[in-house]
Amino acid sequence: MSRVEAGILFLKMTTTPCELRNPTKPNLGKLKMYACLCFAHITKQNKNKLHDNAIRCIFIGYSNSSPGYELYDLKNGDFFTTT
Repeated sequence: MSRVEAGILFLKMTTTPCELRNPTKPNLGKLKMYACLCFAHITKQNKNKLHDNAIRCIFIGYSNSSPGYELYDLKNGDFFTTT
């Protein structure tokens, strides 16, 4: 790497790689801490009035196949993706 390239990289370190490609800042609103406690809502189709409204889970990450989250159910020990 030449000195000119190193100088250019040093000057641009105040921005993120996404900002170098696009003039706008990325939206980080949906990012959450991994492996934190969360609650998944149960739809009305899968419960009656005596069931809980949510399942206690651990947030694992973001789904690659759908716009949902990957969660781990603490009670049953199952992995599932929200929709």
